[in-house]
Amino acid sequence: MISVNVNDSALIAAMLSEVVKIIDTASGLDLLLEQGCDPVLLDTLRNAKARDIRETASRLKSIRLTFSSRELAAELHKLQLVREDQEMCEYFIRHGANRTMVTELWKMSIESVAQMRRVLLPGGGNVGRPPLPRDHAVREAVHRAWTEILKAHPDESRESRRRRIFLLHKQYPDMTIDTLYSVVTEFDPVRERVDRRARRNSTAACVSVFPMTAFHQAGLVGGNHAAQ
Repeated sequence: MISVNVNDSALIAAMLSEVVKIIDTASGLDLLLEQGCDPVLLDTLRNAKARDIRETASRLKSIRLTFSSRELAAELHKLQLVREDQEMCEYFIRHGANRTMVTELWKMSIESVAQMRRVLLPGGGNVGRPPLPRDHAVREAVHRAWTEILKAHPDESRESRRRRIFLLHKQYPDMTIDTLYSVVTEFDPVRERVDRRARRNSTAACVSVFPMTAFHQAGLVGGNHAAQ
C-alpha cells in the first residue's frame, strides 16, 4: 500500500465530498462503520452543506490518501500494453501491411482500418498483393531470418504473430511488411489456394463480361441459339 499526505484544500474538499457519497450508500456506510468511524461524525458529515465541507477542508492541515501499489502498477502496465499495441498497429499500417492482415492481427473492422490508413497514409498506400523480390538470394535470406524468428517466438497468439512480423521487418526495413509476408508465405499451400481461387475468379469475371458481350453482338447467345 502507498500512503501519502494531501494538503491541497480543493482536493481535500473533493475527497470529503466523495466520502459523503459513500455514506449515502448502504454498503459504503457499513464499510465505514466496520473501519471504526464514529456514526455521529458520519451523520454530521452527510448533513453538512457544501460550503461547510469546503470551509472544513481549508482548515484541515492534511488528509491521508492510501491506495494499492499493486493495483496501481497493474493499471499502469495495462495502459502501457494498450499504448504499445496501438503504436505497433500504426507501425504496421505505415510500413505497408495490408488491411486483411491488420484486421486479423488486431480484431479491427475493415472500416476502422480504412480510417486509420486515411490518416496515416494520405496517399492511400499500395493496393493488391506486392510482387516478390526478383533476387532469389534475398528471398532465401528472408526465409532463413523468418525461420529463426519462428524458433524464438513459436507461440501462435496474436501478440506473438505481430511480434514475429515486426522483428522480420526490422531486419529488412527497405521492404514493406506486405512484401515480406508474401515472401515467407510463398510456399504456403493455403496462400497458394487462395491465390489460385482469386485468379480463377478474376478470369471468370473477364470471360463472363467481355466474351459474352461479343457473343450477344454476334447473335450466338440467346433466342433460338440458346434453345439449340
